[in-house]
Order: sequence, then C-alpha cells, then structure tokens
Amino acid sequence: MKLKYTLLLFLLLTILLSSCRNKEEKTATKPGKVTIPEEISGKWHIVKQFKNSYILVDCGYEGEIIQVYSDSVSHKGIMEDANFKINHSKQQNSSTVIYPESTENNFYKFEWINRKQGIAKWEIQDVGGSEVKKYAVHETGLKNIKKVKGTKDDCMTGNETAAASSGTYAVNDTGIHTSVENGNCLTIRNNLDALLYEHCFDDGSMIETGDITGPFLPITFYNGPHSMIADFYNKDKQWVAKSITFYKHTPNGHVKQTKAITVTLADFDFGAVMEEFE
Repeated sequence: MKLKYTLLLFLLLTILLSSCRNKEEKTATKPGKVTIPEEISGKWHIVKQFKNSYILVDCGYEGEIIQVYSDSVSHKGIMEDANFKINHSKQQNSSTVIYPESTENNFYKFEWINRKQGIAKWEIQDVGGSEVKKYAVHETGLKNIKKVKGTKDDCMTGNETAAASSGTYAVNDTGIHTSVENGNCLTIRNNLDALLYEHCFDDGSMIETGDITGPFLPITFYNGPHSMIADFYNKDKQWVAKSITFYKHTPNGHVKQTKAITVTLADFDFGAVMEEFE
C-alpha cells in the first residue's frame, strides 16, 4: 500500500512539473512569431524620477524616446540611436522582455510602474555594457506628466540637436526631401511633395538617414548588433553607393571596415553585403 501511494505521488509531481514547464515555454515567442502586448506598442518618452513623481524635461525638441512597433524597436535621442527587429520576446511575471537576438545577450525589459498614468520602467541591457534603468511615459499619458524647462546640462546644443534629430531631411541642392517610416521604409519626394522613390527594406534591417552635407543621401543600416553606413548618389533615377563602411560587433567592441562595393538602394541586402567583408 505504501509503495502504491509513493508511485501515485511521484506521478502527480511529474505531471505538475511538466505542466509548469509547458507553461513557461509558452511565455516565449519564437523568432518570426513576435507577439508584443498592445499596451507596450507606441511611443515612450523618457522622464526623470523626482521624489515620488516623474517629470518631463522640455528642451524645445523631442528628447529621448523608445518607439515600439509590432516587430521592431527604435530608441532615439541617445548617443548612438538603436534600431532593431525583434527576434523574440518573453513574459517574466509582470514584465515583458524584448530580445533583438536569439542569444539573449541584450534586451529591453518593460514593466508597469503606474498603468493608469501610463508610466513604466525600461531596463536596457546592451551587449558588453551595463544594464541601464529608465522611466518613461506613454504618449497617451503625457497630459499626466509635469513639464520642466531643461537647463544647459539637460539639453543639447543646436548642432547636437540637428545631429540627433530624425524624421525628414532635405538633400542639399537636389530639391528633394526624405523621410523614414516604421524604421525600415524610405520615401523620397520633391519640393512639391510628389513621390520620387519609395522602398521598404525586408532583409531585417532598420535604417536611418544622417546629416546632409552634400548632394548625396547618407544612410545607416542596422541589423542586430552590426551596422553599415553608405552615401547614395542619384544616378539615372537610381540611388547608388560605391563604398560601404561596415561596423562589425565583436566581444571587444565594434570593428570598422570600409570597402569599395557598388550597390543600389533597391538591391541593398544587409546579409549579402556583409558577406563581401568576410
């Protein structure tokens, strides 16, 4: 009889452990099947914690933001903007963890602080760096946050602001302007706002147009921890680059390489170009 009860107890424990394991596995999404809670999607403005409340420092321009899309994240207003496709995500108790890579060496971890006011905590871990904690308010909760005029210690100078800004850029002497939507779709229009060129990069890359210093369009491509920079010139209605600078991420930091490679915007594929550097 004692043996019978022992076997029954062992069977129940096995079923319980199996159930817990299956539940845990279901909390992680597989690459290509990213599921981000709708409440996290949108634009998050970084705020400062002041005693038991939070304030938004107003510098006269859009400050640091974390933009969460259904399949990607864009973090702007920092020293080096981060743009990446989401590899997978996990639910950890009351937190949602977003991973750019399958290795899970870096992540963006979201947790509500005050759901009613739209305030949350983001814990950010970069590859090889220390974990950073930030507080943010969702764009729908901005009305609940007190704004404080920023000092020179809080805000960037005019030149720094121009370098860090994103959105629409005018290309010198060409009579056109560009914009980037959803992190990976480039649009080029003339001064009459007529569409000249439109292309979305489906290779997993996120893009960013840089400072315009000549009759060319500088674009930075982000793919995982790696990035590439190229200047594209308008030639016979094709935007063509003849040189690529590749920043390869390694455990010891980024390794910079520049190589003469001719590629058009329409044909650009991050993986294919990266193979040229191997």
